[in-house]
Amino acid sequence: MKHGYVRLSKLGAKDADQRAVLAAAGVESDRVHTDDQIGKPPNGGPAALHARAEAIHCVRPGDVLLVATPGRLGLSREDIRATIGQIAERGGMVQVAGGKPFGGPEVAALVAFESAGHMEVERERLVPAHRARGVTAARRLTDKQKATLLPMWRDPNTHTGAEELGVKMSRRTAYKLLGLRVQGER
Repeated sequence: MKHGYVRLSKLGAKDADQRAVLAAAGVESDRVHTDDQIGKPPNGGPAALHARAEAIHCVRPGDVLLVATPGRLGLSREDIRATIGQIAERGGMVQVAGGKPFGGPEVAALVAFESAGHMEVERERLVPAHRARGVTAARRLTDKQKATLLPMWRDPNTHTGAEELGVKMSRRTAYKLLGLRVQGER
């Protein structure tokens, strides 16, 4: 069974145009789900693509979700990747009008694999920067400064921190270098 998904665009991907493309691809009009969400909401939170969620929920094993263009499927590369993964996990396939459908368990596994690989690469990329900052800050914190900071930390009436010692770092960083936790952290 074919389902369609339409998402409006700031750049002119109009509802009627997308519906016409989906109809030409064989999607019945009552199986087209439409979101009028053009971009991120004004409050800066995540966009609520309710019609897309409904479309994904309608997909059964062997069904195809068609879109007019690849960009209509989500608001970012990660969002599109996650959507393809959700559809594939349900046993469905994704198709861009005029293209071939793809999906199923293999694609779901590939999307999960690629996402995990991306996260690992990002962590590896950030580790040297995090280490460099920690080493630099540790070098700036002398034994005398450490000895002065520890009693300050233990006294709840003291509101001083590393800045009084002439060290440019946050209180959280100073505590971390001392091996302590900021109140409220676990």
